[in-house]
Amino acid sequence: MRGLHASLRALVLGGCAVAAALPATAESDGKEEPASSTTVVPTGMTWAELQEDLRANASLALGATASWTPSYAGSTSHSVKPRLVWAFQYGRIRLSTGGGAAILGIAQDPRGPGASAELLRTDRLRAGITLRIDRGRNSSDIEGLEDLPDVDATVRARAYASYALTPHWTLAAAVAPDLLGRGGGTVATFDIGYRAALTRASEWYAGGGVNLADARYMNSYYGVSDETAAATGRAPFTANAGPTGARAAIGFTAALTSRWIVFGGAGVTRLLGDAAASPLTQEQTAVSASLGIAYRWGGKYEGLSSVLLPVAEQPR
Repeated sequence: MRGLHASLRALVLGGCAVAAALPATAESDGKEEPASSTTVVPTGMTWAELQEDLRANASLALGATASWTPSYAGSTSHSVKPRLVWAFQYGRIRLSTGGGAAILGIAQDPRGPGASAELLRTDRLRAGITLRIDRGRNSSDIEGLEDLPDVDATVRARAYASYALTPHWTLAAAVAPDLLGRGGGTVATFDIGYRAALTRASEWYAGGGVNLADARYMNSYYGVSDETAAATGRAPFTANAGPTGARAAIGFTAALTSRWIVFGGAGVTRLLGDAAASPLTQEQTAVSASLGIAYRWGGKYEGLSSVLLPVAEQPR
């Protein structure tokens, strides 16, 4: 296992270095354009040239969202949590919080939050690597789990790939191991999604997928060890690797102006396997929803909500 983690670390760092050395591929109307030779800032670039390159190849978005979600997967209680979301993308590199893809106008993006590098991009296929901080679980802050051990925060890698079956339908898959071996285990996702225009300045998307996890993850989040059972009076439970849940979601992104967008969505998740059978699970089906607003700078977006605006309203 240590050898696997070391290999993944090397792959991630090498992949990010390769991505940083590759030129950006700009998109408009869904077709690839010639790569910019200035995506990676060369030695001797003037400030004016840097500004022009950022204007052409970078995008920055900052917003706020409110989400109505369960306290934890399997909980019967829900809460509304406001939070800031942001995303910055320059060529093949992106830094973002959770929900960052939505405020860049990219529905059902397979990268996930964190620092990501797109290593492969063709007309249909995309693949890359993401690094992010997994905050684990602070059990004392979660109603119903106060007497359970915490799950330590860690660094999680994510290797992802997506394939466009048609201009509207996309398949995606990802695998995300805990690189530090702190109990996070390895999780994987498989998804299918659909996206289409609603109006000239908005789009909608829908999709579904399944989550899987190894035994380490399952026992950290759904298991009850003998030691914990003895200390808390809970029934011991050993969780096996397998599917953790199936999910479906629908959402939208709409441009109010060339800069301001609103976005939102709703989803339902059904726990499966030992995640559903765990004594920690109070409810096997969970519903969630979110709504947000964001402001965008720059002119590099991939969503329909920017390219379909009138020319006079395009970001400058």
